[in-house]
Amino acid sequence: MTPRVFRLLVVGFWLLFGAYFSAHSMTAGQLPLAISAAAQHQPPVPAWQTWIGLLNLLVSIWNAWELIYFKRRARWVFVAVVAVGLVDSLWGPLMIEAPAATLTILLQSMVAGALLVAMFFSPVAKEFAPTRVDAA
Repeated sequence: MTPRVFRLLVVGFWLLFGAYFSAHSMTAGQLPLAISAAAQHQPPVPAWQTWIGLLNLLVSIWNAWELIYFKRRARWVFVAVVAVGLVDSLWGPLMIEAPAATLTILLQSMVAGALLVAMFFSPVAKEFAPTRVDAA
């Protein structure tokens, strides 16, 4: 994988994030009646989980810029963002989404996996190595 393809994956990750919210808002009323009724009776998301999700979103926006510029700490921050997102989603209420929104979540997860593999096990990993400043 080349650095250019890696950067395109980072941008694609965020485009899929935007596509999820678009798909979610456009298809929210298109769930079958039985599923929609079940979704109405779920408990609300706790405030602490909302704040963790918001903090995770802000950190991941900052991290995307660092990944594009191959900052060394960005790899580990991305691992933490993915881990926090996973843990946060496990403790939340059940997500009931329309097929279009589910597809974007699936694709975003696949791109996140590709980014993780590329950051640690591909030639792109060398781009994250510390740079030495040679004395002139």
